[in-house]
Amino acid sequence: MSYTAIVDYGVGNLKSLTNAMNYLGLPSRITRDRAELERADAILLPGVGAFPDAAERLREIFHELIGQEAACLDLVTPTHFTDAVLEALGDEEWPVPVVWNSGGYDKVETLRALEGKVQIYLPDLKYVTAEYAEKYSGAADYPEAAQAAVLEMFRQTGPYRMENGLLKQGVLIRHLLLPGELENTRRVIDWVAESFRPGEVLFSLMSQYTPQPGAEGKLARHVTKAEYRAAVEYMENCGITDGYTQERTSAREEYTPAFDLRGI
Repeated sequence: MSYTAIVDYGVGNLKSLTNAMNYLGLPSRITRDRAELERADAILLPGVGAFPDAAERLREIFHELIGQEAACLDLVTPTHFTDAVLEALGDEEWPVPVVWNSGGYDKVETLRALEGKVQIYLPDLKYVTAEYAEKYSGAADYPEAAQAAVLEMFRQTGPYRMENGLLKQGVLIRHLLLPGELENTRRVIDWVAESFRPGEVLFSLMSQYTPQPGAEGKLARHVTKAEYRAAVEYMENCGITDGYTQERTSAREEYTPAFDLRGI
């Protein structure tokens, strides 16, 4: 049976939304169950009217995390909630860094609204050529957008700063090596090496690609030892030494989050 899933994240007038869907003759169900969300033909996130409540709850979560001695406030894939995040952060000086953890597909004007609010940026840099971006993400404009975003992030934070082994300020660029696509990774490394001097940004070369059901072609397998070793060697030869490599044992399904909305 086809239906639209209405995400129940604890706020919003969900009953009115359901009534509106019924009036339009569109089957829907309110859920926070991952399986139901995956089976849905469409997913509807309740909107603007609930965002003040969502922002207030987010602010409460920030204080709860600080009470639990969290080392940072990590906002994961937050771009579409920017207004609520800004409202939740307010003008308060938080005792731990605020982290913007995104896929890199951020508009510069959105990031400028965050200036002074975010201390650490963790963007992905998946591709720097339209060819790969279109092939794997259907977004040929991703490279242009992500490169501009990373440069804006660095403009705001400046060179990274560590204290007692913890990142307190700066940009950490993440890149996931895809199986059979070493050339894509080389091009990303080239751009980072050309755009930043040593000591300015951190770079994380990830090996954790995990094939998902339905994956085909190159994406149906894990990254090999030889592929990852070649990528690390290329990174080092390009002079990138500030950052992290990854154990291949991280490419396991148990490290894939449940995405079941717990914690909100």
